[in-house]
Formats: sequence, C-alpha cells, structure tokens
Amino acid sequence: MGRNNKKKRILALRILLVLGWLLLAGIGIYFNHGYKMWGDRLLPNTIINDVNYGGMTAEEANEEWRRTNSGRFLFIHELGDAVERISYDDFDFHYVLNPTFEEMIRSQNLWSWLWASFNPTPQSVDSAIVYDEAKLTQIVHELSCMSSPLIRDPRDARIDKLASGYVLVPADDGTRLDEEKTFACIKKAVEEGAYSIDLDKQGCYKKASLYETDPELAGTFSLLDKAQKTVLSLNMEGGTYVTLDKNTFLPWMSYTNGSVIFEEDDILAYTKQLAATYNTFRTTRAFRTTRGDVVNVGGSAYDNYGYSLNVSQSKAIIEDALYNSVSQTISLSWNQLAAARDSERADFGSTYIEISLDEQHLWYYKDGSLAFETDIVSGTATPSRATPTMVVHVQYKSTDHTMHGSYGESHADYVLNIHSSGIHIHDSAWRSDYGGSIWLSNGSHGCINTPPAKMAQLFGMVDVDTPVIIYDRYNHVTNFQNESYTSG
Repeated sequence: MGRNNKKKRILALRILLVLGWLLLAGIGIYFNHGYKMWGDRLLPNTIINDVNYGGMTAEEANEEWRRTNSGRFLFIHELGDAVERISYDDFDFHYVLNPTFEEMIRSQNLWSWLWASFNPTPQSVDSAIVYDEAKLTQIVHELSCMSSPLIRDPRDARIDKLASGYVLVPADDGTRLDEEKTFACIKKAVEEGAYSIDLDKQGCYKKASLYETDPELAGTFSLLDKAQKTVLSLNMEGGTYVTLDKNTFLPWMSYTNGSVIFEEDDILAYTKQLAATYNTFRTTRAFRTTRGDVVNVGGSAYDNYGYSLNVSQSKAIIEDALYNSVSQTISLSWNQLAAARDSERADFGSTYIEISLDEQHLWYYKDGSLAFETDIVSGTATPSRATPTMVVHVQYKSTDHTMHGSYGESHADYVLNIHSSGIHIHDSAWRSDYGGSIWLSNGSHGCINTPPAKMAQLFGMVDVDTPVIIYDRYNHVTNFQNESYTSG
C-alpha cells in the first residue's frame, strides 16, 4: 500500500514536471513567435489617429503615415464666390510623431501580441507639424487674390463735382487683402490642418474708412444737393423772367468744412451780365415812328428813361436766395423801371409821347391809339441850344411855372418836365407859329414849345413817368453842348 502511494507521487511529480516543461516550452514558443513576428513590427490592431498600422515595420508605418497625410489641399474662399487652393505638399507639410514608430516598436509589449490580435486599441499620438514657412509665404503671395492686376483698393465715400452737379459717390471696399493678416490666418489654418478658410469671414480684406452714411459727409451732401436743386426765377420786370439754376451757378459752388460756398465774384459777374442784357437805360433801341419807318432812339447821355438794374443790391438779393436754397421767384433791385419790355429791347409800352425834331411834330399815344398831336418848336439847331435826341420821361408836372435862363425869365401855364437840366414841354404864348423850319434858326433854348391851347389839352392827358421819345432822322445836331436848359 505504501509502495503504491509512493509510485503515485512519483508519477504525479513526473506529470507536473512534464506539464511544467510543456508550459515553459509553450511560453518560449509564444515569446519566440511574438519576437520573431512582432519584434520589428507594430503589434496587431495598432490604431493611431484612426489608421491601423498593425503588422507594419517602422519604415512601412512611416510610409503609410506620409501617404495618409499627403495629397491634402487648403481651399481658400474669397470674395465673389471665388475659390483657390494650395497643396500642403507644396510647402513640405508633414507631421512628426512623438513617439516615433521606431520608438513605439521598441517599447511595445511583445507578450500582448495575441491579446492585441483580438482587441483593437485606438490611441492618439502627439505629433508636431513641420513645414517650410518660406515656401508657404511665396505660395500665398502668388495667389490670384493677392497678385491679380484686377484687385481694387478700398475707396472712401466722397463728394464729386461733375458737369451735371454734385454726387455722393458710395464707398467701395474693393478687393485688396491685408497681406499680413491674410498670411497669419492661412498659417493658422495650416497649423490646424484645416481643409478650408473663408478670407472674408476672417476679416482679411481691407475696408474703406469712410462710408456714405457718415453723418458729416451725408450732411454736407444734403446741403449741396438742396442748393444745387434750387431754381430761382428772376423777375426782370415787364413780364420777363430769367431762370437761374445749377446749369448756370454750379461753377460758382464749392464747399468747405461742411458749408456750401458761392463765389461772390461769380455772382457779381452774373449780375453785371444781367444788367448788360436787360438794362435799356441809355441803350439804343429800335422805334417804329408814326410814319411807319424804324429809327434808332436812345443811347444818349441825356437819357433818363429805361430799365436800370441796381447791380450791387441785386447781387446781394441773388446771393441770399442761393444760400437760402429755396426755389422761388425773386424781385431784384432797380435804379429805375420802364413801362414794358417790347421786342428788340424797346421798353416804351403803348402809352408814350413821340417827338420828331426833323418834322417838328409831337404825338401822344394812349394804350396804343393816337390820342393827341401838335406841331411844336424845339431848341434852335445849334450845339448849345438844340433839343437833344434822347429817351426820357415826364419827371413832374407843373402849372403857373416861371423859367429862368440866359434870356431872363419866361412864364408857362403848363409844364411837363422831361430832364433835370431844365428841358420841358410847355406852352409858349410868345409864339404864333409852330412846325416847319422855325427851329433851325429861331427855336427855343432846348425846351419843346407847344401852342398854349394844345398844351393845356396835353397837360391834362399825360401822367408822370410817361416815356418821351425824341429823335431826328437827319441828325441836324450831333455835338450837343450841355448847358443848363432852364429856359423856354
């Protein structure tokens, strides 16, 4: 019995020894297989950054790593839906792993190869980005969005003066990139491994600094626009109006410090031109006589009738109206007015006195109809006594009037004064004959002598300011010598 037990113990020991040896052999075989199979390779299911590198040597893993991370592009979105791209490979972009594949293989646990074969273990490995920054800079500078000749610089909003008037030109942000900011944004995208970047959303484009909504700029243009839209109707009297708008005054306009400016010299020159165009005072104009012929009248230094614009005061009126910027009809200032504005600068209207020196006759027209006529005797046809040819008006009416002159005194019952030098139309009781050629040798001292009965009639018909047109078809006297015509 004892001997049997001993045999059993020896058998069990032998079995244990065999099993131990087999275990050691198995372990040796397992390790030897793991070392031979995986000693220079990554263990099965070695997943790094979502890529399975299991079974690869360091060289194979490095190649796969490069392949996985090559062929990438950065898409650059620009204004107007334009897109350009740059290749990461062109500036030698790559990742450097830490640890490297070689270090991973050296440090991996070969005992775990079997476990790893059935249990994938994803892991994230740190990596450093490496690229040629100089190459990237050059590539960026060569992009169309950075180098195209069609790139527009930003342009601030501004006020332009065109031939048609002032306009508010809106700002234009253009298409010019801020190179420093653009490169910084692209560099950041590259280092983040991005696939796209929107340069506009990143604020890489330069912008205008002044927009049309700027209160000061908009306010200035509002003033200019209001001023340039002003239309003035200038009352030149006699039913004549002149339009003054930007077609005329635009060249006079400017602005400074937000205020509209009109050049005073230009306004003055314009007002003087108005006077030159519409003044009739001491200008020659055509007159159709009672006989039907046309004679030139006026233009004499003796004239006291006709439109005469007060230039300085009218200039101030126009200037104030322009600055007020309100479209309106304005009345100008006149030194004196006339009855009407007829054709060819005539301004006599339909009520006037016509005196023909060569015919020695006077006509009075009332509202276009002949109301009165008479023979007269004018000043003696000599330079010192002749009645000047002139266009004048009745300045005042007087009765029981005493006249003084080199001859002494004379009396008239009815006097129509037509010139401040003392020339009148008056009755002359000392004469019995009128008309004909009396005036050539025995005329007055410059006044218009009229038969007393006729003068009484005329005096009651004529109003102050009635135009008086005196002409001589044959210009018997041309060199009038002005003495004080205070005689009869």
